[in-house]
Amino acid sequence: MELLAGRYRRDMLQVFVLTSGFWFPVNISVAHLPIVLATGDTPVSSKGIAMALLVAGVFNAAAAPRYGMLSQRIGRRNFSIWYGVAAAVITPALCFLAIGGRDRSGNP
Repeated sequence: MELLAGRYRRDMLQVFVLTSGFWFPVNISVAHLPIVLATGDTPVSSKGIAMALLVAGVFNAAAAPRYGMLSQRIGRRNFSIWYGVAAAVITPALCFLAIGGRDRSGNP
């Protein structure tokens, strides 16, 4: 309980916010990508969707060390701020472009 209410509370909240900001774009894409691929103009099979998610996971695994190197070069605080801003702007824009303005049922 000391982690949530004691002297480490501020540090725990900071780490929670930073990791939530990292996982938000990943969770959004994982949640919406299968729906978009399965209901788009050219539907993709479940095997194709699984492959797309696999490729995305491999890309994320390969990008993580590079993000780490960049954060060491420019500073972790600067990296976290710019990554957060980019995620807040780019993720919703890409999701909107991916679904083409349609809702989950495919309606405009």
